[in-house]
Amino acid sequence: NKTFTFFDTEFTNRKNDSICSIGLIVVKDGKIQNKEYYLVNPEGTFDQFYISIHHITQDMVKDQPTFPIIWDKIKQYFINSIVVGHNLVSADLPVLNKCLDRYGIDKPDIYFMDTLLLSRQYLAPKYGIKCNLATLSEFFHIPLNHHNAFSDTEACLGVFLKNLETGEVTEDDIHRYIPHESPRKHYRADHRLIDKAMNALSGLIQGINADQEINKEEALALEKWLET
Repeated sequence: NKTFTFFDTEFTNRKNDSICSIGLIVVKDGKIQNKEYYLVNPEGTFDQFYISIHHITQDMVKDQPTFPIIWDKIKQYFINSIVVGHNLVSADLPVLNKCLDRYGIDKPDIYFMDTLLLSRQYLAPKYGIKCNLATLSEFFHIPLNHHNAFSDTEACLGVFLKNLETGEVTEDDIHRYIPHESPRKHYRADHRLIDKAMNALSGLIQGINADQEINKEEALALEKWLET
């Protein structure tokens, strides 16, 4: 009897604080309650790199509502709901957090499930597939117009259901989003340690690139590198 808000955004520049489109699907008690798609005036610059990905330009959104207006319409879906998206941890939740900060808007406590993390845990071992949204959608015959926020949201819902079918997803896969605080100080490291670390990383990347796969040993080595 849970409510799930499936969610995707497209953004405009490397600051990751400017959303130009939002897709939402709200599912309650196993039934779709709402489907919503918004173009958003980000009140900021567009990097050509991001335009080449989602094909949304400044002219297309200049007369659209700004983020605070859209947030007033959709914030209810982020309260007492589990937010689900693909690569939420690295993309959509951080940009949402930055947008809320940018406009001085109070943030709800967000509990989430990330279908990228779920798929790596439950689908990849079963099917031996990569877990990006495009590959998963193709493998499971889920329609996808990639980088259209609503289409990505629909595909995410499809991938989520495939994860549920494994019977292994539990409430332990629900996490609370805690934004990383920006460091207030810059620390200097010994240049010799930096050189050593970067050489180690370069060697790892070359090994991964050689066979286009990340094996268990390489994954553990990357985790150790990050910890260090």
